[in-house]
Amino acid sequence: VKLDITEIDYVESIGDYIGVHVDGKRYVVHTTMKEAETKLPSSIFCRIHRSYIINFNRIEQIEENTVSLVDKVLPISRTYRKNLLSRMNMF
Repeated sequence: VKLDITEIDYVESIGDYIGVHVDGKRYVVHTTMKEAETKLPSSIFCRIHRSYIINFNRIEQIEENTVSLVDKVLPISRTYRKNLLSRMNMF
């Protein structure tokens, strides 16, 4: 399945696989989060947790330790919080 990168809501870690979430559907790909993070454009995507990479354009709200996307609330880890907030100030 070919996906338009801009339509990806978020990417989640599933062991040795990743789940790419697009419009409520999940596509499973055999790759690591680290590799996905390097392939996705950093201008659009940001890692917020060891298990999640999000699309900036899908963010609806950021609270203390969570980010609300179109249809999902995801945790923000302490490790990636500072990076996310500093990148949000650039937009």
